Amino acid sequence: MLTVSALPDAVRRALRESDSTFVPFDPAKYPANIVAAAHRSPDEGLVVIRGDFQGTHRNDFVVAGTSGDSLRVLAFFQQPTGEYRMVDVYSVRGDLFAGSTPPNVPPIALERASCEVRCESKPADAVVLRFAGDQTTHRPSHLVWVASLRQFASDEPID
Repeated sequence: MLTVSALPDAVRRALRESDSTFVPFDPAKYPANIVAAAHRSPDEGLVVIRGDFQGTHRNDFVVAGTSGDSLRVLAFFQQPTGEYRMVDVYSVRGDLFAGSTPPNVPPIALERASCEVRCESKPADAVVLRFAGDQTTHRPSHLVWVASLRQFASDEPID
């Protein structure tokens, strides 16, 4: 399973330079049902995923955690120089989850999927956000990088 300790030094440096207050979630804090349902591989963990989110055939990374009083999911895009640029995937005040998850349980777990709808380049991967407090059968949020918008956007098909 991919963990924070496996992040390349260049990603760690980009994180420190971009947001020194960011603290990744602790994978040991997730309840057993979330761990059992998670896709775990050398490219996926609950807190860190590796993929080609820009569609550039380079390794990008996404990390979930907190920054101050906000929940944040951050992407680190590998540049041709080998350095990484940080981009926000998702950010919301942490108190929005106060009643939906037990204390000390990270409210978001990460997975990776293939881009399906809003793909500007193939191959491209989507960031899948699984919300720990959501006990419904709703499809988890799929977010893809849309270069023309310079942000992550929903990859949900429109019915």
